[in-house]
This record gives sequence, C-alpha cells and structure tokens, in this order.
Amino acid sequence: MEFEPIVVKEEWEMILDFFENSFGKRPTEMEPILLLIGVQELGQGHAHFTKEQKQDLLHIATCKVLSYSDFYRLDGLDEEVGHIGKMYKEFHHCL
Repeated sequence: MEFEPIVVKEEWEMILDFFENSFGKRPTEMEPILLLIGVQELGQGHAHFTKEQKQDLLHIATCKVLSYSDFYRLDGLDEEVGHIGKMYKEFHHCL
C-alpha cells in the first residue's frame, strides 16, 4: 500500500480532531492514540491498567498499525502479550 502524504496528513488531523472532541484534549504524542488502539484490539473495554499492561497495549497497537502497511502479520494471540506475529518488511527509522 502506498501512502500519499497529503491524504495521511488529512487523516491524521481527523484523528487528532476526534481526540480533541471526545476527550477535550489534543494529544501531542503518539502514546495516547496507541493506548486507545491497544484497548480496542484487546476488546476488554474500560479498565485500570498497570504500567506493564500499558506497555503490552502499546505493543498490541504497534503491531496493529504495522499490519495495515503489510509490515507485520498477525499469526495469533498470546494471553500474556496479546498479538503474536511476524515482521514481513524491513523498515527504517527516520532520523
């Protein structure tokens, strides 16, 4: 899947607007967005999570986001961590 920068920017703004309208605050970092994705993927609804559980939720969300670009494929679920899968494409961090 190829990304068009203008479309990504517009959709990202829509996500930020959603957070602002829903929670009264616009996130300045990715972590709250990833946590919400992780909670959604876990499917357990609202709950109090420990620091370790939040790290697991971030992992689940990161895997989910990477799966949309074919960088990651979900192979199953693990009771402790959540998603079990495999990276399929190498990607480079922007410096």
